[in-house]
Amino acid sequence: TFVELAEKYEKQVFCELKSQKSTKGYLNQLIAFFGSYPLSDINPAIIDDFKQMRKAKGVKPATINRQLNVFRRMLNLAKKSWLWIKDVPPIEMEPKADRKRIRHLSFDEYNKVLGNCEDWLKGMVIVAAWTGIRKGNNLNLRKDQVNLSTRTITFDGSETKNEENLIIPIAWPA
Repeated sequence: TFVELAEKYEKQVFCELKSQKSTKGYLNQLIAFFGSYPLSDINPAIIDDFKQMRKAKGVKPATINRQLNVFRRMLNLAKKSWLWIKDVPPIEMEPKADRKRIRHLSFDEYNKVLGNCEDWLKGMVIVAAWTGIRKGNNLNLRKDQVNLSTRTITFDGSETKNEENLIIPIAWPA
């Protein structure tokens, strides 16, 4: 059943993911819907029922696609690595899900946020605003990663989401 697949996925794959928190939520939703289905019974019509159910609950297309990506990965592992199924059913992604909203703070909003921060938080807010680094990288930022003479912050691949070395220019007003 899908529940058995989810248990194996959690034990063998889930622990290696960097995005465990969001993936756990997606996995819970998938288990709630597909849990009792035998893997061989999962077909495009049932997958479409899942998508329609999620849409009816107000879930955005991009989130549904993220859930379907986890689902597809699980089914591919069931086929290729664990040999539990012969074929993976086609999974159509939600169209128009890649409309990324880019939102920048205005200088007034930035100054308002900074003015309402406690002193211990101001440094992190400044770094986030002027570099755009991820929350986790900001919270774990070390002095040896910052080079003020070259105006850069350097992250080793082990510290980034995609495991690639990253050099972030520090932009700040003159």
